[in-house]
Amino acid sequence: MKNIFYLFAFLFTINISYTANAKVHLQVHITDSLKHYSVNELKKLGFKYYYTNVDLARIYAQEVLNRGIENNIENAQADGYYMLGIIDVLKGNQQNSLRFFDKGIQVSEKIQDQNRLLKLYLVEGNTYLQLDNYKQAIVYYDKTIAIAKELKKTEYEIIGYLNIALIKKEIGQFTEALKIEKENIKRAEKINFSSQRTPVSLLINLSGTFLNLKENDSSIYYAKKGLLLSTKAKDIEGSSYLYNIIGAAYQNKKKDSIALEYFYKSLALIKTFQNDKRASATYYLLAKSYAALKNQKKAIAYLHTAENLIASIENFQSNELTETYKLLAELYFLGENRQLANHYYQKYIESDSIKDANTTHIIGDLYYKDLKKQQQQLQKVSRQKYSLQLLLTIGALLSLIILAIAIFFIKKYKTHKKRFDILYQKTIQSAKKIIKYSNYKMSDQKTLEVLKKLEDSELKEYFLKPEFSLHFLAKKLGTNPSYLSKIINTNKQKQFSEYTNELRISYAINRLKANSKFRAYSILHISIELGYKSPSSFSKHFKKQTGIFPSEFITKINSENFKSN
Repeated sequence: MKNIFYLFAFLFTINISYTANAKVHLQVHITDSLKHYSVNELKKLGFKYYYTNVDLARIYAQEVLNRGIENNIENAQADGYYMLGIIDVLKGNQQNSLRFFDKGIQVSEKIQDQNRLLKLYLVEGNTYLQLDNYKQAIVYYDKTIAIAKELKKTEYEIIGYLNIALIKKEIGQFTEALKIEKENIKRAEKINFSSQRTPVSLLINLSGTFLNLKENDSSIYYAKKGLLLSTKAKDIEGSSYLYNIIGAAYQNKKKDSIALEYFYKSLALIKTFQNDKRASATYYLLAKSYAALKNQKKAIAYLHTAENLIASIENFQSNELTETYKLLAELYFLGENRQLANHYYQKYIESDSIKDANTTHIIGDLYYKDLKKQQQQLQKVSRQKYSLQLLLTIGALLSLIILAIAIFFIKKYKTHKKRFDILYQKTIQSAKKIIKYSNYKMSDQKTLEVLKKLEDSELKEYFLKPEFSLHFLAKKLGTNPSYLSKIINTNKQKQFSEYTNELRISYAINRLKANSKFRAYSILHISIELGYKSPSSFSKHFKKQTGIFPSEFITKINSENFKSN
């Protein structure tokens, strides 16, 4: 299961919600009651009312900013931008929140307020994380970590590393993420946390990692530990994450009825702080469990709710959206609504390709960043020792890394080419192969008759029908399912399901090679032609039999044809 639990706890702040779009109105009318409060009192009131009256909290935050601008109090300006940015980000208005944070950072850098910069860098990194802009998120997390080390604020250092680990996991670098998490555990053992939300976040991350690794019992264990802390700290956001993680673990264990209970608990909490992104992820999880429980109507309804929520968020491309499209395509396919199935499968392909492109770009950025860090460390040593040898080491290291990358891609290319060549030869041999009945192990006349009929049925391509089954074929051949199964097991050396998949995949390979129009079909359309119930099932069996996905096979065939022309 893909990691769909983004850690977005704004540490050292509070859990807030907001119900209106925010814009900076510098000429807000200041009521008589607000004039009596100092800036610090206004800040305290703002944080106080985030829980119960978010509109009033915004008035206090806006007044902090206005007071700072009118009286040229730069600390108040930075605080106002910080407070207003947090309000916007939890509503889902990330672009507007970034403008607030950027202004706060400009003011804080001007007055060289490192403590305030520490907070602003962290929330800016978190905002970019929610926007899936991992490159920028890491830039701000690195800044957070650097200042945290300088100020000896280990708690912030832990959070910076924690979210970098999340990004590593999001792009599939689980080994790197695990290494960071272990180092974080060591850091956490040395301090007393000022906020109980920090250890909650650590447990969210740890239980999420176990979920990624399919270690469901460990995931549930640590998530429940996190729930005890989040409940004590009144951290409703943290609790909503943990309920989803527990539910997803039970989902993996095929205990969907239990999973639903936790997803509904999560959704109830999310409604209190109105986060559309979190809600969309939860609706997707609900739909997945209802689909597993064969309640397609409810599953489709929740998937459309998730789709609509995501569509309402500007520039948001998420794993949930990709998986939502995929599940909608499969459910509509099962419901025999081919038009909608094809529509959502195309949307799934488009969304998945965008995500893959982003991941490739991110991996490249992270690799360059790690390489640059190693180079800087070596350069520092070389300056200290004035050694030409170390400079040569840098060049050698770079050369080795470049060589390693080249070898990796060459091997990958050769592996795919080898698989393709083997597959190509197999299909040629398969096309020429003539069945000789004298070699069959069951040699009685009745068996030979069934085998002859079986060959005829292959030529008639019954296996392409969606209703093709052992009972279906036995009826067509005029025999009983048990006897037919025994014949296939003995003479084909395979189970009926293997036999069916081999026939379908062999047919697909030959037709794809021979028919350019068939190669132009979508994977969904091809899977329908072959009698599969879903495109994912077709892709899985094609990969199992050939070693490559059908899309790769089609690309290679087209490439070979282009070269020959």
